[in-house]
Amino acid sequence: VSGGELGLAALSLGATGLTTLGYALSSFLLANDGQLLEALNAGDTSPVATALPIAAGIGALLVLHEGAHAAAAAARGVRIAPPVPVPSLQLGCFGCVTRVLDFPRSRAALYDVAASGPYVALAASLAVFVVGLSLSAGLPPPP
Repeated sequence: VSGGELGLAALSLGATGLTTLGYALSSFLLANDGQLLEALNAGDTSPVATALPIAAGIGALLVLHEGAHAAAAAARGVRIAPPVPVPSLQLGCFGCVTRVLDFPRSRAALYDVAASGPYVALAASLAVFVVGLSLSAGLPPPP
């Protein structure tokens, strides 16, 4: 892996962090009759603090997903390059591109490396969803 590839990955990671924070902020745009935009235009940064947990959750899922790919690749003896995140203005992050540096020994090894990320991210998403439901069970419905 060259220094240029690592530089591209770092640049893309920074851009993805910004677009993910932008996506998290956009989830509050229509709430409270657009007070978010008014607050940001007035120089108030508190909406950013409100959006950080959403952005952090998206980032954590991405790290878990890519970490599962890396763990499966190491277990199966498949060398992979560092993941390069793909920023998205609509979704925050469109995932990562990870080059496979060694041809897998079998289709099963390729499947294990490819499927591990989505399986781990799905399990983590479901766990967070269940925790969120349990925490909001007694709350009144929004107005």
